[in-house]
Amino acid sequence: INKIRVTTLGASGGYGYTFVYKKIIYSNCINLGFGTQSTTFHTIDDSDHRQSLDPSIHINAKSALRYDDLWFFTGILATYDNNYAFSKHDFKTENYIAKVVLFAGYRFNIKQNGRKVLKALRLVDY
Repeated sequence: INKIRVTTLGASGGYGYTFVYKKIIYSNCINLGFGTQSTTFHTIDDSDHRQSLDPSIHINAKSALRYDDLWFFTGILATYDNNYAFSKHDFKTENYIAKVVLFAGYRFNIKQNGRKVLKALRLVDY
């Protein structure tokens, strides 16, 4: 196979929840979808192939843990996204993405020293 095209059509629904305890925030959500998928592919012998509509499922899940105070915030975010087709044919298609992100930040008081900070970053010249 040197070229493949996958078309998926369906409906999905999900649920998310955020829990806050003082300066700690925990969020998670999940989204499930069901539908049909059509697959067409081109092989190196120059022939085109098309598979009939097959059932497919889509899963998307996210979770985050964060510490947040007046000046500083940090946390971790994890996400997973998967699409899988239940094919009766030669092969089944599946694609997924998973990632984990660490983040941290600091909030500057722009109202008090905004012009000085922007001038130091050379974003303004006044």
